[in-house]
Amino acid sequence: MYKIPVAILTVWHPENFLEVRARDLHSLPALRKKRSEQESRKTKIALSKSLSTTTEVMHDRPVINFGIPKYTFRKNWIQGAALAGLITDYQARLIDTEETGTQARFRVEARPNWGSEPNLLPSHLSQRLVRNVAKSRLSVRQLWVNPFTIDVKSTPGGPFYNAGHTLNVVVGPYDATSCKREAIIRFVKHPTSVVIHEHCPFYQEDINEHQIRPVPGCNLWWGEYQ
Repeated sequence: MYKIPVAILTVWHPENFLEVRARDLHSLPALRKKRSEQESRKTKIALSKSLSTTTEVMHDRPVINFGIPKYTFRKNWIQGAALAGLITDYQARLIDTEETGTQARFRVEARPNWGSEPNLLPSHLSQRLVRNVAKSRLSVRQLWVNPFTIDVKSTPGGPFYNAGHTLNVVVGPYDATSCKREAIIRFVKHPTSVVIHEHCPFYQEDINEHQIRPVPGCNLWWGEYQ
């Protein structure tokens, strides 16, 4: 049994769950970045941390990955009710990535450790997101097991770090034509709040790890799977 802390829940095509038109996403508060800048930042991090990477062509452009994809979960489905509590506990933000390929531009990311990051998704939209996800069946786009990209020696101890890796659970609207089976994965809330380092965003050009502050009182969820 693998038990890994969930560091990111990524929801593609968020307009389906926020009940807004896709073209209206541009007017919402969002964290904005360019894909080319994000990939350049990943390359710098990988070199500085001696991290192994893979490059995969997705949506007509190369993507650098630190993590390990769990392909057995891809094209499975999951009941959104399993994720509703996680989204409620984690803060959600809209991410606007100017793409160099054909991938959708917008997604929502829910994390436990945004810290002082701006552009929190407005509360009425967060509530709408939770409500609509909870009553939906979702397609699992991917499950990533990711290494830490910062020096964990300078971070708080505790359960978030003990596993040595984190999960990025990537979901989207249910696609009945491609989903074959239900994903066998459980999401379990940690019984107490924890201290986690402040989020280190890829869209910032320079990040001084010594200035990253600990964020107390973070809720934490685990992904459990065979």
